[in-house]
Amino acid sequence: MATRVAAAGRKLRVVFLGRGTAEAQDEILRAFDGTSTEISNLGMQDATAVRDTLMSSDAMLCVRGEMNPTRGSAIAGIACGLPIVGYGTSQKAFPISEAGVRLVPYRDSEALGTNLAQILSDGQLREQLIKANRAAQENFFSWSSIADQVIRALNSPRTQA
Repeated sequence: MATRVAAAGRKLRVVFLGRGTAEAQDEILRAFDGTSTEISNLGMQDATAVRDTLMSSDAMLCVRGEMNPTRGSAIAGIACGLPIVGYGTSQKAFPISEAGVRLVPYRDSEALGTNLAQILSDGQLREQLIKANRAAQENFFSWSSIADQVIRALNSPRTQA
């Protein structure tokens, strides 16, 4: 993947943060050995540091399993307006799939790299994905949207067991 992005004329800086990243430091460094990729491993961070890191990024990769609607890291990326590339299918990832997310087949690193390179090199595509994130944030992930969903659920007719 790093080679694909470098071939697109971009120097890659990859930031790892969150649960398990500090423990995987050696494995991460081995994976990028021989590339010109700059690696930062921040480990666990507080919410403000996570937001600041995401807001200063160009894109987000979600590669620890397939995307699903309970993936907090993806929702954080959407809220920060980041175009995201991750593993998954739109059938399993709704409503994340409605955001600025490019889903690729699980463990298809070639597709992951191709999509990341496209996002980093195509400003118009990037803007489309950012716009989709704003809409998804408002429609699915904002507090008012969540409150509306809870109210609808509480007001729906209950079936007798």
